[in-house]
Amino acid sequence: MEKNTADNSGSGRVVLYDWLRIIATIWVIIGHSVFLHASLAPGGDTDALVAGFSPVYNSGLLSFCRFLSGWVYIFHMPLFFALSGAVLALKPLGDFDTFVRRKAARLLIPYYTAGLLFMIPVKFLSGVYDASSLPEVIREFLSCNEDINSHLWFLPALFWLMILFAVFSKVLSRLKINSIYALLILAGLVSLCYQRVPFDLLFLKRGLDYMFYFTFGYVFETERRRRPALKTSVALIALALLLVIELLYKKYLILNSFSGLVCGCALSLLLALLCDRFLTGFTKTRIWSVLMRDLFAVYLFHDPLEYATAAFFVKTGLMGSGLGCVLYTFMRMLGVGILAILIMELLRFIVKTILSVIRSTTPSQEADH
Repeated sequence: MEKNTADNSGSGRVVLYDWLRIIATIWVIIGHSVFLHASLAPGGDTDALVAGFSPVYNSGLLSFCRFLSGWVYIFHMPLFFALSGAVLALKPLGDFDTFVRRKAARLLIPYYTAGLLFMIPVKFLSGVYDASSLPEVIREFLSCNEDINSHLWFLPALFWLMILFAVFSKVLSRLKINSIYALLILAGLVSLCYQRVPFDLLFLKRGLDYMFYFTFGYVFETERRRRPALKTSVALIALALLLVIELLYKKYLILNSFSGLVCGCALSLLLALLCDRFLTGFTKTRIWSVLMRDLFAVYLFHDPLEYATAAFFVKTGLMGSGLGCVLYTFMRMLGVGILAILIMELLRFIVKTILSVIRSTTPSQEADH
C-alpha cells in the first residue's frame, strides 16, 4: 500500500490540502489576470487599447497565458468551495453557536475590512472608481450587492454555505440519520432550487449555487480517510491522461462545461498529491511557513493589485514594448501574489512593532504611578 503522506498527524492539518490551497490560489490569480478595465481605455474601448500594445502581447506564449485564464474559470470556484468543504471535515463541527461566531469572524470580518481598507482604495487609485461614484460603490459593497465588482463575494457566500451545512448536519443527527450521502442529496436539492428563494442577503444565493460542490468536498475528505492512498504510479498515469484530454480540449473543444470542471478539479488534486509526495522537503522550509501564514492574504489582496498592475503598465506606456508585455504578464499571473505576501508581511511587522512599543512603555508608566 502506498504510504499516505498527506496526513500531518498531530497538527490537525492535511498537507495535501495545503498544496491544493496553493494550487487553487494560483488558479484564481490566473483567472483574474486577463481583464482590462474600461477606465484604462479612451472611450472605454479596450480592443483599441490592446491594438496599441507591442506585437509580443499576441505572441504564442502570452496568448497561451491568456487561454489559461479562460480554462481556469471553468473550475476554479467549484474547486475552492470543494476544498473548503474538505477542510471543514477535518474537525467536528462542535457547538452551533460557537461555530457561527467562529465562521463570522473568519469570513465576514475579512470581507469588510479588506474591502473597505484595501480593495476599494486601491481600485479608486487605479481609476476603476471616480470620486462621484465612490459613495455608491461603498454602499453597494456594504450591502453585498450582487452586481458589485468584488472578488470578496466568496467570503460571505462561503459563510452561508457553512451555516446551512451545519444546520443540515445537526438536523440529520437529531433524526439519527448518520449518512454523509444524505447531506450530499440535500445539497444537490439546494443547488437545484436555490433560485426560488424569495430574498437575497450577503451573497446568499451566490453561495447556494455552490452548495453541492462544498458538500462534495466534505464527503471526499470523509471517504479519503477510509480508503488507502492512491499509488504514485497511478497518480502519474492519471495526470498524464488528464493533460492529454486538456490539450485535446484546447485544440478541439472536446469537453463541455461540466466535464471540463471535473477534469480541472481532478487535475488540480493530482498535482497537489504529487507535490505532497515529491516535495516533502519543501514543507519544512521558511518559504512554506510564509505561504501557509499568508496564503489567505494573497486571496484578499491579489485582485485589487491586478487592477493596479494593469493601470501602471498601461498608463506608463510600458505595454508598447515587448519586455513590458512580458513583465506585465508575469506580474498579473504571479507577481501580484508575491506582492500580496510582501504587503502582509509588512503589515505583520508594523503591528508587531507597535505592540512591542506599547508593551515596553506600559511598565514604565505603571511605575511612575
